[in-house]
Amino acid sequence: MLHVNQLIIIGGPSCAGKSTLIDKIRDGTFPDLSENIGITFPSSWSYAKANDFMELHEQVIERLVIHFDFYRQYQQKNEFNYLPELVNNSNSVIILTLDVSPEILIKRVESRIYGTLKSLLGLGMNKRISCLHFWRRTKLLLKKRKAYKEGHSMFLYEKWFLFYSQNKVKAHWILDSNDNICELSRSVHERI
Repeated sequence: MLHVNQLIIIGGPSCAGKSTLIDKIRDGTFPDLSENIGITFPSSWSYAKANDFMELHEQVIERLVIHFDFYRQYQQKNEFNYLPELVNNSNSVIILTLDVSPEILIKRVESRIYGTLKSLLGLGMNKRISCLHFWRRTKLLLKKRKAYKEGHSMFLYEKWFLFYSQNKVKAHWILDSNDNICELSRSVHERI
């Protein structure tokens, strides 16, 4: 199993803004936030999505940021799968949770559905997508929207907070991401 010296997990449900936040951290847009969570030189960190980190070839990684979509990763049987083992194999763990209301998540999913449709039609998008890809993606997005409407995101947050409370975590930060993720640098950072 992979061993990590400094691990930062950026978690939240799909459409919470994790990818955007990680891009902003990598390009140095949020220096105060980066410093608060221990990222002084973003280029010296490795970055991976939860699905991909198992494919990293190093046995030991000094600094790693994991993009963790707990909508996609949560399983009824194993809950957060391999994450407890990764946390236990890390010397220092910081969790940064993006907190978003179900209503905002639903709006963001609907926006992605609209963007997918625009891409299918080639309306101002860089590349068109195939009809098959459109239907697959739209089906997944509609399923996600339904789950959020039924309160699944709140269930996932409960499981997530229970997970972090039962594992060795140096710090847990909660960022309100109900507004545009680009405004996060102005929001209050709450440390638990």
